Amino acid sequence: MGQYAKVGDQIRIDATLEDMKRQRITPLKVAAPTEKELLQAVQQLAESVQQNLALSGDVLKELRAKSLKPSSQSLAALRFYHEGIELRAREIIWSRKAFRGCSTGGPEFALAIRS
Repeated sequence: MGQYAKVGDQIRIDATLEDMKRQRITPLKVAAPTEKELLQAVQQLAESVQQNLALSGDVLKELRAKSLKPSSQSLAALRFYHEGIELRAREIIWSRKAFRGCSTGGPEFALAIRS
């Protein structure tokens, strides 16, 4: 659970980690002086979460190895990439629905079945 706030150029993220196993609540806070440093702040937040979990060192290593790390530090590039993924997923879903509609209206319609 958490929230973020932007004051001027600074972006602050306040989160709460609820460890149900140890019945403990830990507040976590990070701040990025500008939008350019936001990815570093999010990385710090992720590391804080990992450190505060009751997990073994091996599990933490595995989590870190599997975590996604963007190859770009540009928030604009990451935003465009995310939008592209969403659009592609939506278009695939809508096109499949349309093609299914074609094939149910005419089961012999080879182009619709192939698509």
